[in-house]
Amino acid sequence: MKPNSLFFLGIDSATWDLIKPWVKAGRLPGFARLLKTGLALNLESTVPPLTPVAWTSLYTGVNAGKHNVFDFYRFDKNKQITVNLADSNQKPTIFEILSRQQKKIAVLNLPFTYPLRPVKGLFLSGFLTPNLEADFIYPRDLQGEFKNRFPDYSFTEKVRYGMDQASQSAYFHELIESIRQKIKVFDWAESKADWDLFAVNFMEVDHVQHWFFHQPEKMLKVYRQIDRYLLTKLEQNRFAQYLVFSDHGAGPYLKNLNLNTYFLKQGLLVLKTDFKTRAKKMLFDLGVTPSNVAKLALKLNKLPSSSKGRGKAQKIKLFLELSDIDWQKSLAFAFGYYGNIYLIKKDQKSQQLVRTALNKLSDHGQPVIDQIWEKKAVYHGPYSKYGPDLLYSAGQYAYGASAISPFLDNQVFSTPHTLKSGEHRPLGILALANKVKLAKKRTNINIYETSATLLNLLGVSVPDYFEGKSILDSQNSDLLNQIEL
Repeated sequence: MKPNSLFFLGIDSATWDLIKPWVKAGRLPGFARLLKTGLALNLESTVPPLTPVAWTSLYTGVNAGKHNVFDFYRFDKNKQITVNLADSNQKPTIFEILSRQQKKIAVLNLPFTYPLRPVKGLFLSGFLTPNLEADFIYPRDLQGEFKNRFPDYSFTEKVRYGMDQASQSAYFHELIESIRQKIKVFDWAESKADWDLFAVNFMEVDHVQHWFFHQPEKMLKVYRQIDRYLLTKLEQNRFAQYLVFSDHGAGPYLKNLNLNTYFLKQGLLVLKTDFKTRAKKMLFDLGVTPSNVAKLALKLNKLPSSSKGRGKAQKIKLFLELSDIDWQKSLAFAFGYYGNIYLIKKDQKSQQLVRTALNKLSDHGQPVIDQIWEKKAVYHGPYSKYGPDLLYSAGQYAYGASAISPFLDNQVFSTPHTLKSGEHRPLGILALANKVKLAKKRTNINIYETSATLLNLLGVSVPDYFEGKSILDSQNSDLLNQIEL
């Protein structure tokens, strides 16, 4: 065991709201042991609490205005919607920093790491890696061995959660099998060297919470699979320090909020008047929408893979899209996973009109918008200009867009076209064990402090440009007396 070695366990979307009651009930012995030997903090995620933004902020120690990842999707140079990958990130990662300091690291299945960047050690990319034909592992000469050992390895589930019981059962079974498969991969990688940092992540908690939040017993089964792995690692005691992290939390998903539909109704967004756009608007009003088509396809179990689906939609062009907007007459449009807002006219009067419309938004008479942030309150840095102008939280993110389509449904509020029952929340988890002292009064840590703390735990200086200080930093040693178990 190396003196400062660190085991990092990522559990995307894990929440204390579920873990602590299950620990109290004796259902998660691994977490119970972790909490007896360390401390538990609420992890303050990014705004919005979204996987690509939050994880990239952890990797870089800076906000999206500096690293350039604002969402799952972005606009390319031709103003076409494209997927964000790791090469959208414009800052060095903690893994590169550690490698330059000659730390031997293994990083496995962490999301938004594809395409890979070279490190001193082993790097297996995670969520959004296409398949085993891609350059998914570093060094590349490990590809042959990996494929021979794990020919069925998958970076995400192949089964779709549908309306029928059979597809739901198959999807859940694949989640369980995916965890078992990843544990075998992690054990294989761990045996390769004596690592300074051994970092792994499970996406399955995020996915089970998205689709089975209404079935707590299924969520518990997934948590218990990962808890067994955690307990094994703690019992083996091969590392000097242990850190468990989630990028955001989770809670119930109520409805889709279709802001562009709302903006259309409020006159804040205006469509072109050419024949093609008017024909698409007529179909939209009649209910021929991406949401309804997706629901029908799910009902018939005919929904194609996401890449095929995008291709077909682009060829058919039945649906309203951004190119149908009259940019001269419109004030704003919403885009992205949570439908954050881009102002077309950026004067104060236009912004106030949009804010007023948001604050008026209600569901069955109840206000929906909790908070609105201006760009400057969330982003700072050279890439801020690419981010949304207004961000908001609706029902603590219980309302979301969760779609690439700018005009998903002709109703302002609609049932989730993906059949989701769970969605993200702003508070994730962070737990530290072994070398960390127990103390009092502090309950939260933000994601930028987490980046700095991770480097500090490994004995590496925190770069000056990082936006958070380590809670173990000598300049902030008084914080050790403010941490609450």
